[in-house]
Formats: sequence, C-alpha cells, structure tokens
Amino acid sequence: MKDLTKGNVVSQLVLFSLPMILSDLIQGIQSIIDVFWLGRLTDYVGVSAVSITMPIVFILMAVLVGVGASSGILIGQSFGAKDYKTLGKVLKNSFTITLVLSSILGLIGFILSVPVLKLIGSPRNIFDLSLIYLQVLTITLPLASTYNWFIGVMRGLGNSRIVLVFSIIFIVLKLIITPLLISGLWIIPSLGVLGAALSAAIVEFLLLIIAYVYLMRKYEIIRNNIGFEFDGEIISKFIAIGLPVSIQMIIVSSSAAVLMGFISKFGEKAIATFGIGNRIDQFAFLPAMSMGTSIMTFVSQNLGANREDRVSEALKWGMIISISISLVVAVIVNLFSTGIFRFFVSDNEVVMMGKSYLFIMSFSYVLMGIVFALQGVIRGAGDTLTVLIIKAFSMILIRVPIAYLLAFVASRSPNGIWASFSAVMLFESIVSYFYYKSGKWKGKVIFRRRAEEKIIPEFEVLSNEPFD
Repeated sequence: MKDLTKGNVVSQLVLFSLPMILSDLIQGIQSIIDVFWLGRLTDYVGVSAVSITMPIVFILMAVLVGVGASSGILIGQSFGAKDYKTLGKVLKNSFTITLVLSSILGLIGFILSVPVLKLIGSPRNIFDLSLIYLQVLTITLPLASTYNWFIGVMRGLGNSRIVLVFSIIFIVLKLIITPLLISGLWIIPSLGVLGAALSAAIVEFLLLIIAYVYLMRKYEIIRNNIGFEFDGEIISKFIAIGLPVSIQMIIVSSSAAVLMGFISKFGEKAIATFGIGNRIDQFAFLPAMSMGTSIMTFVSQNLGANREDRVSEALKWGMIISISISLVVAVIVNLFSTGIFRFFVSDNEVVMMGKSYLFIMSFSYVLMGIVFALQGVIRGAGDTLTVLIIKAFSMILIRVPIAYLLAFVASRSPNGIWASFSAVMLFESIVSYFYYKSGKWKGKVIFRRRAEEKIIPEFEVLSNEPFD
C-alpha cells in the first residue's frame, strides 16, 4: 500500500499512475479480443451484434460505477487521514453494496433484455446474437462486479502494482480461452458470440478466486474487513458521492443509446464501424482516464491529510503527461487507421468508414486528457455533483442535438455523430477549468485529519510487507 501524501509529487504520481495506465491498457485488450475473433469468424455481423449491446451494459453498470467511485474516494480520504476504523467500515459497506446492487441489476437486465434491444432498434438478422451476448453479461454481472471491487480497493489504497499483475493474468487467460470458445476445438463446440460472452465470465471467476486468496493472505486491513455491513452513516456518504456518479453514467449511457439509434439508421456497417472504433477509442482514452483516476486517488489522500499544497502540482504534471500521450496516440491512429480496421474486418466499406471515424474522433483524444485531469481533482475532493451537472448539460443539451443536426440535417452521414463528441469534450474542458479555479471543490472533503490529533491506527500493520 502506498502513502501518496509524502515525497516528491511528480515521482509519486508517475510511479503510481504508470502501473495503472499499463493495467488499464492491458484490460482494454479484452474487448479487442472479442471483436477481433468475431470479426474474423463472422465478419461484421458478430461485431455488430456485440456492439449494439454496449449502451445497455453501460447503463446497467452505471450504479456500480458510482459505488466504485465513492469507494475509491472514501478509501483514499480515510487512508490519507490515517483513520483506519473508518477505512474498515468503508470496505465492509462498499463490498455489501456492490454485491447486492450487482445481483439486482443483473436480474433486471436479464428480464428486460428483449424489450430493450427492440427499443434501440436492433436489426433482425443480429437480434438473436445480441440477445445471447447481453443475457450472459447481465446474469454474470455480480461476478464481474465483485472482482472489480477487489481491484478498486487496491487502487484506493494506492497499490497500483498489484492491479497491473492481475491485469496481466486476466489478459493471458482471456487470450487462451476466448478463441477456444468462439471457434471451438476438439470436444469444445464452436459457440461464436456466446463464446465471447462466456469467456469473460470464466476468466473473471478464476481471477476472483486468485484475488480473494492472495489479498486475504497478504493484507490484514482487508482480511479483517471482508463481510456484510449496513452502516447508515457510511452508506449515506456513499449515496452522496456515488449517486451523482451513477446518474452521470446513466445520462452518458442513455445518450449513447440514443446515438446508437441514430447509428442504426445508417445500417449494420455503420454499427460495426462504431463498435470497432469505440474499442480503439477505449485504448486512446485510457491514458487520460487512468491519469484522471490516479489524480483522483492522489488528491483524495492528500486532501484527507490536509495537504492541499500538493494538489495543483499533481494536476499540472498529470495533465502534461496525459496530453502528451494522447497526442502520440492521435498521430498513430491516423497514420495506421486503414490497417487498424483491416485487422478486425475485411469489408472495404467498413474500413473506409472506420478511417473517417478515427480521423474525426482523434481531435477529442487530447481534450479528454484535459477533462479527466481536471475532473479527477474535483472528484478526489468528493464533489461528484458538480461533475454530474457538467456531464448532464454536455450530453443532453450538446451531444445529442449536435449529433442529430450534423448527421441528418447538415448531411446524411454518421460522421456527424462522431464529430459531436469533440464538441462535448471542448465544452467540458472549459467549464471544468473555471470551476477548478474557483476552488469551491475544496469544501467537499468528507474525511480530514485533525492537525492537533495524534493518529493511533487501529491496524498497526496494513499488510504483511512494508509500504511499497
């Protein structure tokens, strides 16, 4: 576990964020594996079937993302404040909320999968494949959520190196299992889209066992705080921080679902283009997103320790690193856009549509670096409501109307839908900057160390090894 409240800010941020960026990049390969094998075996049909379910899955995950964000913030602040009694309560309650909510959401998603796919206009020839993929993902949601809870706890406590190790194990297992289930081998039948969905569930189950055994043996703070607990005071704090994040994700996902309806009007090839392009975007956005998460953890610990002096420097260097990486990524995807899409599908029309997609979307890569860094600071203080307001305004009043106007009024092309995202990022970067400069977010911190108080931790040893 790493204390981010001491030492050189730049080196601390780099050493903490680098494993996180690498682990997120490795995890991002998961979706690429599914799309690659489905594209090779079924061309754009299998890719389209999986792609059209993405907004639905994101909506289901929205509440859980809120729990994860609030857990990371509260863990970071209580750890920075050296309040280990509260830290234990946060761990127990976040585990309980994660398991209960994921079970409820998974059941709801499974029951409503048919009407929701019809609502967003899934084409008939891919409807059954989309339904299979969606139902497997929803029914196994508690499995994925519990595993991600372990990963989120490690990040909140500042240990990004363990996250990297588990990410490597994850992708190695996924690389082995996915092609076997999709294409079949010996006694294993060819399962196609179903195989892609099952492979994720199998890998998550195996890693959940590994993570549980490893973390229980290694970390006393976790070993003594795995269980079910409903503490009204702690849960109210989860709601205060997590609910805005969840609503934000629901708004983003709902906006994406509306846009998927727009995209479906241009046919299956446009859906496939978006599905592949979105996976590439995940890689392009990951450095910015990972740096934003790193800044959030860094800020939450330092605000909990009353070290506001370290926040501005962390933001400055985090933004420099994020923008620099995003610029390199933008150049690479434009230079090799045709080859990138041919890696997934052989259809020439999809490849050409993909080239335009990457060119248009690459403008937003750099803006993402600015947005996630600024919002990482705001979230680290626990001020998730402001981020929600910014996101709601940009997604509802900017992205959807602009996408419609550009795609159906100014032209008859899905390129207008892709362009709407850059407009959103530009708006958010400007508004987030001015709010950061106002300093109002500093008053949202929940757990702070009292300067006059001598800290006597409940757990003298947080792990079986020294702080790393």
